[in-house]
Amino acid sequence: ALVDTSITWRSLDDHRARGAFTNGAHTVTAELVFDDDHQLVDFVSEDRLRASKDGRSFTPQPWSTPIRGNRIVGSRRLAIAGEGRWHAPDPEGEFAYLEFNLDEVTYNAGTHGASRGWEERHVGASPLGAPSVP
Repeated sequence: ALVDTSITWRSLDDHRARGAFTNGAHTVTAELVFDDDHQLVDFVSEDRLRASKDGRSFTPQPWSTPIRGNRIVGSRRLAIAGEGRWHAPDPEGEFAYLEFNLDEVTYNAGTHGASRGWEERHVGASPLGAPSVP
């Protein structure tokens, strides 16, 4: 559903595509991974930066958002569970820094929601170990 002149797409194989989003002089890229049913199962990018210990330099840090499930909500298929994962170098290694679980979505709810087109409610997204606040 991301069709915009600022985004370009390239097919990598039957299960992967690379998207590039350009805003002014800045471009970020990501690889989108799909299962055999053409459902998005992961989003991988190296366009976030990690600060050095002294905070003076920054290096690209791989991260991903694996999706653990989806379902039809109304007339739309939505991701209902997933993570945000850093792929840090050793000794940290890969770890989840965010989990999300979608409990409910209400579309075109009231004046405020209608102006945005949709409104989310009860979305549990929090850093690991922190309580989810609906």
